[in-house]
Amino acid sequence: MSQPEPPPRSHEAEEDPTPTTVVTGADRAAGAIVVALLTQRGHHVIGVDTPRSRPLGPVRDGHHDATGHHSMGSVPALARLVAESHADLVIPTLPAEVAELSAARTLLEGLGASVMIAGAGPVALVSDRLFALSYLHSRDVRVPRFALPGDVADVREALELFGGPFVASPRSKRNTRSALLIADTDSENWEAIDDDWILRETLPGDHYRVMAHRPVQGRSGRLAAVVRDPSGQDRPWGPPAPTGIPESASRLEAPEIERRALAAIRAVGLTGPSTVEIMLASDGSPVVTDIDATFGQHLRLAPELLDVALAGIDPSGGEERPPATPPTVSP
Repeated sequence: MSQPEPPPRSHEAEEDPTPTTVVTGADRAAGAIVVALLTQRGHHVIGVDTPRSRPLGPVRDGHHDATGHHSMGSVPALARLVAESHADLVIPTLPAEVAELSAARTLLEGLGASVMIAGAGPVALVSDRLFALSYLHSRDVRVPRFALPGDVADVREALELFGGPFVASPRSKRNTRSALLIADTDSENWEAIDDDWILRETLPGDHYRVMAHRPVQGRSGRLAAVVRDPSGQDRPWGPPAPTGIPESASRLEAPEIERRALAAIRAVGLTGPSTVEIMLASDGSPVVTDIDATFGQHLRLAPELLDVALAGIDPSGGEERPPATPPTVSP
C-alpha cells in the first residue's frame, strides 16, 4: 500500500502538549492496564480492541476512545488510524501481534509515531517457542527439556522421554490456544497435536513472571520486576488459562531469578518491554520457559516500568513522573 499521509494538524493541535497514544489489545487484561496507567499520566489514549471481545468497561473516560478493531493482518488500518489521529506513540500489548507490528515499525514511524517494540529479528525469534528455546539453549541459558511431537512415535514414547507428564504449547504466539498438560496415554489431546506445537517437561517449582525494560545500547533505564504467580504452576490437572492476576500473585525481590531473566533477554537481543516466564527445577534453579516482547497484565504490580519505557522513547529524555497507585480494572 502507499504510505498514508497524515492530515494537516490544526493550529490548536500543534500547540496541544497532550501526547496521543494508541494501545492495541486495549480490551484485554494487559492492554487495559496500559490504558489505565497512560490515562493516569495524562495521555490521550486511543484503545484498539481485539475482534469479538467485550467492551472496555470502566477504563473508558475522557482520555480514552474505543476506535474499532485491530487484528492480525490489519496493519494498514492501524497505519490509517495513526495518520488520522496524529498519534505520537503505539504500544502493542498482545504477544500474538508483536511480530507483525515490529516488522511494520518503519511504516508507523514514517507517520510520526514511535512504536514501543523491539526490532523485528529478536521479536520474530521469541514469537516462536521452538526457536526461542533452541536459541536460549545454544546461549547457555537454562531452558526445560523440549521436543516436537514429530520427534516421538506416540504419546507413550513422549511420556517416557520426559519421565512422566509433559506440557504441550502452540509454537506460534499467533496461536492463542492454552497450553495442555498430557499426563497419560489416554489423553484425547494428543491426536490434535502436530509440529505446530512444542512439548516440554513439567517443572515442580514455583512460577514467576519477570517484567523488564532493557534500553537500547548506550542509554540508561534498565529496570526489572519479579512477580510470583501461582496461576502458572504445572499442576496434575493441567496449566490453567488465567483471565486476570490472582490475588496470590505478589511482587518480590528474587535476584537470581531476575538475573536469569535478564540473561535471556540479552541472549535473544530484545530491547524495550519484555516478560520472561520462569519456573524452578527440582534443584531450585530458575528455568526459562517462555519470553514475550511485551509487558503483561502483571504491569499493574510494577507501574514504574511503563514510566521508564516512556522516558526511553521521549525525545526530551522523559520527565520524572510522580509514582502512581496501581489502577483497578475489571478482569
